[in-house]
Amino acid sequence: MKNAGIAFVLIFSMSAFGQVSATSSLSGVAVDPSGALIPGAEVTAKNNATGAEFRTVTAENGTFAIPVLDAGTYTVTVTLAGFKQAILSNVKLNVGAPATDRVTLEIGPVTETVSVEAGAEILQSQTANIATTLDL
Repeated sequence: MKNAGIAFVLIFSMSAFGQVSATSSLSGVAVDPSGALIPGAEVTAKNNATGAEFRTVTAENGTFAIPVLDAGTYTVTVTLAGFKQAILSNVKLNVGAPATDRVTLEIGPVTETVSVEAGAEILQSQTANIATTLDL
């Protein structure tokens, strides 16, 4: 009976370990140059490796969230009429580490673009964990 209990624990722990996914999430807030929150802006996250695009719209409080994204490098675009398009390049999302960013939209026609090269990791403020993604 003792061996059966040990076997059950081992099998259960292996199945739980196998359910770990290679995903992350992206959230943030859109503001204007004065710091005022911007609702209704379209946010697009494009996976640079696969070309897959994920879209959302900022809420009344200017926040946005894309809860399930594969780990990898993304280009994030934020647009709204009356503002210049903001592009965050090379946004790195690591496995299990939610990323948060603050996007400032400059006033101007949408035909103009503001590019931000984000070679560094995006701020992850939900946990104190340190993680990395290995590119093989």
